[in-house]
Amino acid sequence: MSLAKARAGRDGAARFERVFRPGESDPVVPPPDSPETLLLARIRDEAHRFAIQYHRKLRSKMAVDSALDTIEGVGDKWRARLLVRFGSVRGVREATVEELMSVPGLGRKRALRIQEHLREAE
Repeated sequence: MSLAKARAGRDGAARFERVFRPGESDPVVPPPDSPETLLLARIRDEAHRFAIQYHRKLRSKMAVDSALDTIEGVGDKWRARLLVRFGSVRGVREATVEELMSVPGLGRKRALRIQEHLREAE
C-alpha cells in the first residue's frame, strides 16, 4: 500500500491524504485528523527521511572514496589527515608536494604518489 501526500489543488482547496491499496485504482481517503492517518503520515515521513539521509551518506562517501581511497598507501588515517589539512579533495589535488608533506608524517614518496594519482584522475 502507499500513501499519497496531501496538497492543495489548483483551486487552492486543501486535499486529503490518500491511501492506495494493491490492485485497486481508487484510493481510500481517511479522515484527515484520525490517529490512523497521522500514524501513516509519520511512517511515510520517516521512511522518506531515512532514504534521503542514506542517499546523502552514499553520495558524500562516493565523492571522497573515488578520489582518495584508490591511492595505494592512503587509508582512512591519511585520508582524514589530508581532508582536515586541505579541506576537500580539490584542495588536496591543488596542493604542491611540499604542501602535502606539511601533513605530519607524510613523506615525499607518498606525497608524490598522491599528487600523481589525483592529477591523473582529472
